[in-house]
Amino acid sequence: MTPDHRMIIVSRMSAGFDLLGQTLRAQQKEEPGSEAHTTLENQVFEILYYIACEGARVGMGVAEIRDMGMARGRLQ
Repeated sequence: MTPDHRMIIVSRMSAGFDLLGQTLRAQQKEEPGSEAHTTLENQVFEILYYIACEGARVGMGVAEIRDMGMARGRLQ
């Protein structure tokens, strides 16, 4: 994998963390147990799965992915 390819994947992961934050904020506004809350919860898991798969493609471990997500959260 070239450094450019790795950078593209890491960039997509960053976008995934941004989307994750937006989805979590939207979910907090919905009534727990409602259809909208459940739908957003499912989206959260899909986004996390995507981020984990992309991280694995570039050889990142769970701790590195978590740290990246926490850093993204502090930047926003």
